[in-house]
Amino acid sequence: MSFGQAIETGNYSMLRDLASPGFRKRYSEAGLEQALAPLREAALQFGDAVLVVPRINAFERKGEGLIEIAGVWPSSPRASRYRLVFQAGSGAWQLFGFEVSAADDGEHAKAPR
Repeated sequence: MSFGQAIETGNYSMLRDLASPGFRKRYSEAGLEQALAPLREAALQFGDAVLVVPRINAFERKGEGLIEIAGVWPSSPRASRYRLVFQAGSGAWQLFGFEVSAADDGEHAKAPR
């Protein structure tokens, strides 16, 4: 379950269930729906997520098994800026935190296709 699928379907439970324990503690399903509401309102498109390579501007290992990845997703018609934090757990990297927003128009033009 991706951000896009959660936003498109309104089903935030699977995204939440697959995330880290810290993420689940921070966000109830209603809280996650509220946190993602600006993305739904901005009508950002994530359907081409498997076809588009994101531009990674930063990758940083954080303490306590965390990694942070930030960059631009060159989706169409409008790119998205993202910062995702993952935590090692249960044999996989699980979502720990996120910031996603519409990118400036110039960022879309600079994004690789």
